[in-house]
Amino acid sequence: MKAYEFLRLNAGFALTPDRFCISFDEGDPEDPFSIVLSYDGRFPQPWSRTEVTRRIAAIIGENASDPIYTLVSDEGDVYMLTPHEIEQDRIEGAGLYSADAVGYGQISGIAEGGDKVWAFGFGGQIYCRDDDDWRKLNPVGEDAARQSIVAAAMGGDGSMWFCGTVTPPLIVENYQHDPILQEKLNAARAAGDFDRYTELMDNLGQQMSGGAAPVLKPLFLRYADGRLSRFDIDGSAVKSLMAIHVESPSRVWLTGSEGAILFGSAETGFSPVPHAGQVTENLVSIDRFRDRFIIASDFGLFEFDGHVLTRLKPRLNSPEINRNTPNPLRIQGVGDILIYFDLKHGVCRWDGETWDWVDIHDALLEREFKGLE
Repeated sequence: MKAYEFLRLNAGFALTPDRFCISFDEGDPEDPFSIVLSYDGRFPQPWSRTEVTRRIAAIIGENASDPIYTLVSDEGDVYMLTPHEIEQDRIEGAGLYSADAVGYGQISGIAEGGDKVWAFGFGGQIYCRDDDDWRKLNPVGEDAARQSIVAAAMGGDGSMWFCGTVTPPLIVENYQHDPILQEKLNAARAAGDFDRYTELMDNLGQQMSGGAAPVLKPLFLRYADGRLSRFDIDGSAVKSLMAIHVESPSRVWLTGSEGAILFGSAETGFSPVPHAGQVTENLVSIDRFRDRFIIASDFGLFEFDGHVLTRLKPRLNSPEINRNTPNPLRIQGVGDILIYFDLKHGVCRWDGETWDWVDIHDALLEREFKGLE
């Protein structure tokens, strides 16, 4: 077993096809440790490595000629990686385990919007950094504590879109602690079996909700003119929204659970887009690539022309991917290349015909880094 077998690529951002930043971790809340790798293909040895004792939740970047990457941890720690130094900041009150955490929950993402940086997460958290200070927006709705915000996108004219899920309140009055289930959870976490851990957590949620499966609701928010407002997603069975793509203020696309695709604007509202293909997987990422959309699901890649959702061809393949089943984190169109970030397998580039995996040296993923040979 390799020392990094249970590492997962949990954040990535590309400035150009040969300049990007990624972060790996084992997902252990009791021992957070992230390996942050920056890649710059202009140099013979393109890799730089940084370590932080936090789990990095998301990355953004700027200035392709002299890359600067901003990373946020799930605890609200902010790191700015420049070619010369690392600057550190903190979103006060965010997180679960930090000394100043006030109980909102984890941070899940970071985004750039105009001249501002935004961070967001569980508990309805949305923060805006303006003049080097982080300001928390007042949440919308009495269910703010159950709002999980997972994605954001700039909407034009200084506006921002945010999406995610609202979880139902748990019924805990009659819940009896299950020591056997807790042992199974501990064992799955210790073994790094994330699929099993997720399954067991679902079981725990059902126990705590009285045996009924939790009913999730989509969350969609817009910040404009100094105010945060909420949009209802009517006429849709979607339970969760997972990604946003803004073509223009009047053309906004959303993807979500069980193959959901929605389209609309702040003026017209949002409606489900029926699509051929019968795809029922969660659609976790969307971006424009040349004359079409590329959409990533839990276990696949698709192209979408506005009406039909079909498997992307040629299919992504690699000897290391079991039965050619990918595990997408996100996709990002950069110029004439699509950058693909895979949770288990790293980074791949696609020019529309050929998939080109980026080789990550084993030594870069060792916890005790001894340098490259």
